[in-house]
Amino acid sequence: MARQSRRDFFDPLEVGAYHAVQRTVRRAWLCGADPVSGKSFEHRRTWIQNRLQELAASFGIDCLSFAVMVNHVHVILRNRPDVVATWSDEEVAKRWWQLFPLRKNKDKSPAVPTESELKLWMTPARTKQLRSRLSDLSRRMRALAEPIARRSNA
Repeated sequence: MARQSRRDFFDPLEVGAYHAVQRTVRRAWLCGADPVSGKSFEHRRTWIQNRLQELAASFGIDCLSFAVMVNHVHVILRNRPDVVATWSDEEVAKRWWQLFPLRKNKDKSPAVPTESELKLWMTPARTKQLRSRLSDLSRRMRALAEPIARRSNA
């Protein structure tokens, strides 16, 4: 039986604690020593921990606990739409910029946004959408997995 989709039991407007799992594909090895190839991927634990810290600084979702296994990651998350609702429009735009910058510095860190770049995301409709995304578990899990997968595949 397939796992239940997050949207089937997750109410984005209610504070709640949830267990989420992010798995690798095709039996790929995430961390530790791969018994088939003999390669060690232990350095990826640091990548995952760093990414979890970056996400904690931007999303309105608390990471209560996590465990990095050899081929998957478990996280216990608490969404906080009540906290996100108190953020100003500028705060929402800055947090979104930290996650998905339109420009980056040479060291790949987010560049400081200009006033006009922030205003692009500060329209009422866009701010409402970003508030919802900043307290969405699926968005957070995607933001965790995608950079790690890209880096691993490179």
